[in-house]
Amino acid sequence: GGYEPYSFSVNGEAALAQLIFDELPAGDHSAVLLDGSGCPYDTTYFSMDQPDEMLVDVFQVEIGCEGECLGGLSASANGGTVLSDYGYHWFDSEGLAMDSVVSVSSLCVGEYSLQVTDDNQCLISLNELIVEASEPESWYLDTDNDGYGNDAINVMECTQPVGYVAISGDCDDEN
Repeated sequence: GGYEPYSFSVNGEAALAQLIFDELPAGDHSAVLLDGSGCPYDTTYFSMDQPDEMLVDVFQVEIGCEGECLGGLSASANGGTVLSDYGYHWFDSEGLAMDSVVSVSSLCVGEYSLQVTDDNQCLISLNELIVEASEPESWYLDTDNDGYGNDAINVMECTQPVGYVAISGDCDDEN
């Protein structure tokens, strides 16, 4: 019924020819279909929920020695409105875009930032994400895989080398 062109009004606002209404707050709403002469043809009532607050955690996943670019950061987001995945955008200390992935690696010691968006383009910005260097530790060769290493064969490294353990004192590394 009614005459074309049809238009739509939400919550008594001015009628529009499109059925896209942005930025509606959470709560109860009404949508009215108006015919070409402005007469109401049909009314629909609906409710919109507020999405959960968007939260982002970032943690350091890799650490290297001073001067090595072996650091890594990883993010985990939840909340907001997401059908498939969040948008992740990493930046270096000068604000230059780096990558658009959940985790970044091969980072040098320094400061980084992250912007995360959901499907509604809600944005969380995290600044001053620090990649720190670790201090070298003693690692002891463990040829018999008993968890104890040979005191006489050790190296100083920031990360555990293959075949080495942090505990020394193996009295017989042949068994």
